Amino acid sequence: TLIEKRNPKYSILNDNDLSFFEKLIGKNQCITDVKSLQAYNVDWLKMCQGKSKIALLPKSTEQLVEILKYSNNKRLALCPQGGNTGLVGGSVPVY
Repeated sequence: TLIEKRNPKYSILNDNDLSFFEKLIGKNQCITDVKSLQAYNVDWLKMCQGKSKIALLPKSTEQLVEILKYSNNKRLALCPQGGNTGLVGGSVPVY
């Protein structure tokens, strides 16, 4: 069994981060429900399983820029996803 170790250089998402994202893009655009996250954490072939705690759905370039700035400043790891179509195993985060 392969055990993935979390990279310690990245922060762990906390309630303050979640609050920031909800204020920025709206609570409905922040997916945190474990069942709903499955669509973002599992690739199309169901071969790769990620462990993301949140999926953010910005509606504008400005929102995306603010998400990237905040995440960089807080050292939160990001994994962009373009819709989970095709063979995307390489895009599913496993940290």
